[in-house]
Parts: sequence; C-alpha cells; structure tokens
Amino acid sequence: MNESSNESAARPENSPAQGESSFLGTFVSMFWLLWGNILLGAMAIKIIQKQALLSAFDIVYWVLVMLMAISRFWDIKYCKGITIKGSRATMWHWRRYIFYLFVVAVGLWLLVNGFSVLKK
Repeated sequence: MNESSNESAARPENSPAQGESSFLGTFVSMFWLLWGNILLGAMAIKIIQKQALLSAFDIVYWVLVMLMAISRFWDIKYCKGITIKGSRATMWHWRRYIFYLFVVAVGLWLLVNGFSVLKK
C-alpha cells in the first residue's frame, strides 16, 4: 500500500480534508443549531408583547420554523451534515428533528399566545 492510501484510511469519513467543511455548510449548520433557535426565542418574546391576537411576529415565527427544517434538510442532503456523535446524518435524523422541532414550536407558540391573551 502506498503512503496516500494509508493517509486516507487513517482519516475519519467526515474530515474537513475531504472538502466537506465549507462556509455554506457551516452557515447552514449554525442556522438550524443556534441562530434559528435564538431568533425563535426572540419572536416568542415579541409575540408575548404584542397587542393583537395574531400579528406579523406569528408569521415570522412560523417562517423561521420552516427555514430551520429546510436548513437541516439542506445540511444533511447537500452539506454532508453530521450528528452530535460525529457520524453522517441521514434522513431518519431529519425526520426525528422535524418531529421534535414542530412539537416544541407548536407548544411554545401556544404558550406564548396564551400569555399574550392573559396579559390583556
């Protein structure tokens, strides 16, 4: 065996040396992992503070939820996303993420709208 095949055998499957780490991949991962959640929290606070039963903040909230779902799909399908354990994420991981994302998003949305109504 030559030296280059030994090097590739020692390298993990998802190593950056294979070109899987890119700006787009990092941005997409950071959106569904961090920024999307921060923005959802900010929208939840704005929904509590609003005066109307439904407002533009509610629409932005659900658009963010959809963008988070799409970004996780994109991460897995095109950016070779990984799990927290470092293995390659699959569509099963996406379906599980979608389930928990929507359960939490619906629960939080109902909760903050409930607080908004009680506040009046």
